[in-house]
Order: sequence, then C-alpha cells, then structure tokens
Amino acid sequence: IHQPGIEEDPHDWLGCARNVVIVDDEATTGATGAGLVRALRAWRPGSPFSAHLAVILHWKVSSGLPADLDGVESIAEGRF
Repeated sequence: IHQPGIEEDPHDWLGCARNVVIVDDEATTGATGAGLVRALRAWRPGSPFSAHLAVILHWKVSSGLPADLDGVESIAEGRF
C-alpha cells in the first residue's frame, strides 16, 4: 500500500478516514481488496474504519466475502 507523506496528504485524510473504498476493475474472491485493507489496518492500528470494495464486474463465488471487507458494490455481476 502506498503510504503518502505530508506533501501528498497534508490533512492526513488516509490516516483519519472512517470509510475507505478500494476501487478495482473486477473481483472474484475479493482477496486483493481484502489484502489492501489488512495492510491499511496494520499501517494505522487503533484507528478503526469501514472498508468497501467497488468494482465494475463482480464474479460471485460460493466462498462469500472476505471478513476484512464490509461490502462489495458492482455495476455487473456474474457467476462461474
């Protein structure tokens, strides 16, 4: 995860955000988005936030949503 410096984020928005949205082109298991959320939680321990994944295409699989994500929003959905 890119951790911005004071020049890029002078108001520390990433460090203080209560809602985080990971944007990707597609998701099958959600593992990529969940991994980014875990890295962000490790970077800012003790600072809780809600994490959602926004994608164009969500390939639904029976395993469900990773525990690190509070939700997935998509424009289109499909199944294998």
